[in-house]
Amino acid sequence: MKALLQTLMSSNYILEMLAACLLFALPLKKRPWPWLRFGCGAAVSFAVSVLVGRLTPPGIAEAAMVYLVQLVVVVLPIWLSCDVSLEDAVYGTICAYAVQHFSSSLYILLCVGSGATQNIWRLLTPQTLLFYFLAYLPPYLIMYRLVARPLGKTGSYQASLFRAGGVTVLVLPAALFLSLAAKLLGSGNVSFLVCQIYAMLCSVYVLWVQVSQQKEVRLQAEMQVQKALWEKEKEQYQVSRDTIEVINRKCHDLKHQMAALRHCNDRQREESLKEMEQAALIYDAAVQTGNEVLDTVLTEKSLLCEHRQIQWTCMADGRGLAAMNPVDLYALVGNALDNAIEYVQKLPDPNKRVIGVSIFRKDNLTVLQVENYCEEEPQFQDGLPVTTKQDRTAHGFGMKSIRQTAEKYGGSLSVRVEDHVFLLCIVIPALQPPPPESNH
Repeated sequence: MKALLQTLMSSNYILEMLAACLLFALPLKKRPWPWLRFGCGAAVSFAVSVLVGRLTPPGIAEAAMVYLVQLVVVVLPIWLSCDVSLEDAVYGTICAYAVQHFSSSLYILLCVGSGATQNIWRLLTPQTLLFYFLAYLPPYLIMYRLVARPLGKTGSYQASLFRAGGVTVLVLPAALFLSLAAKLLGSGNVSFLVCQIYAMLCSVYVLWVQVSQQKEVRLQAEMQVQKALWEKEKEQYQVSRDTIEVINRKCHDLKHQMAALRHCNDRQREESLKEMEQAALIYDAAVQTGNEVLDTVLTEKSLLCEHRQIQWTCMADGRGLAAMNPVDLYALVGNALDNAIEYVQKLPDPNKRVIGVSIFRKDNLTVLQVENYCEEEPQFQDGLPVTTKQDRTAHGFGMKSIRQTAEKYGGSLSVRVEDHVFLLCIVIPALQPPPPESNH
């Protein structure tokens, strides 16, 4: 019993927990002076842990209370140093505890397997030091790579009260019960070894569930954003299509009206007619690709570029994309051009505000290329440029949407930068064979 109390109240536990908490704090978004904040939180946690351990009388119930108090106070370093919610801090601490518990059980198994069963936490020999190193350093590094970093990929764990509480309920009762049972059984009992192995398996399982659940949560969030973008693009496509039709009809009518008005000799009216004729050139500038959807989106973006003083060149043959869903095609091309327009319109030099679009067929493939000037080469992750916007959870879906749509039709997306030129290339198998060439 004395050995049990010494183990539960040993300073080794709080130091191991602080190291594990550091692993789960590293990927998170930091507050100002994060290392100083973490150090202060760690110092307070250590002091409170040692003080409570010394003031608490021996006993099973008292030892469990000390154990829980130590677990509560180690929330402080993460909460102070990271710009996250209390739920995230609790969630990270519980995951850190699962890592610590895994290494602790592994260390005990290594010592018991070698015959070193007495005072393995206090009287450290060269052998137990080696076991301690093997049980803690490699697992901590592996858990950081496979668990902590993926969970905090977005700078937070996005843990709700329900999720943080659920992890606590999964980890604490089982770990505490197994720890107490193992110590009471004694290291010479086979059940002792079974408890340690089971504790390790439970810790790994809980962490694996968290990583899998986090991936599912992020996938659901991305799918919701993708759905919202798709609905928005669908609505925008309908509006843009109607707008282009109105422009075409008005421009066509204006050309006939101006032709009739030119028979008048009034000088002022002639000047007005010239201005109207210039405005009617929009009709002649409309993009004709052989694909109505592509005509709509390219004409819309060309007018937008003209309005924002962006040089625009376009050579497009859209017949190979005729079988694509109109909304998918509109979203695919619209997202690609919106990204280019958003970037070049911020360039101070007007001569660098250039966008080139080419859509052509090569063998049985349709190739869409969008080129624009790029001052600095962006960082890439998973083959896509990393967004530079502050809120990364709400941005970066445009490129993902493009790739997702291309892959939906058996195609691919590639992005690269060459000589300050950002080149986006989408390759899609031709969905409709080209019509036979005319002999006339």
